[in-house]
Amino acid sequence: MTDAVLEALWAKVIEDFDDDAAHQRFLEHCRQSGQLLEAATRYRARKAETNDAEIDKRLSAIAIYAMAELESKRAEPKGRDPLALLAAALVVAFFCAAIIGLVRALLS
Repeated sequence: MTDAVLEALWAKVIEDFDDDAAHQRFLEHCRQSGQLLEAATRYRARKAETNDAEIDKRLSAIAIYAMAELESKRAEPKGRDPLALLAAALVVAFFCAAIIGLVRALLS
């Protein structure tokens, strides 16, 4: 699947690589469309071609976006059901009472 917007934004980045706004527009589009991996792949390929140290800044931004996305999708831990906890406690208490009764019966 090709994304025409992504391709156009990337072409603008390549055309004027020193334009921070072009990078921001490209990265924002990738973030919103769930294509951060594609962005990272393109920047890594560009770094291999040019060995431009500025690309590390872009890759760091992608990593920050990805971490923020993961953090926002993390589910809140579910609370324990008090009724289930009570039932579990009663089952444990029953088994403990049964074991104590068995031990008393064996010792008498």
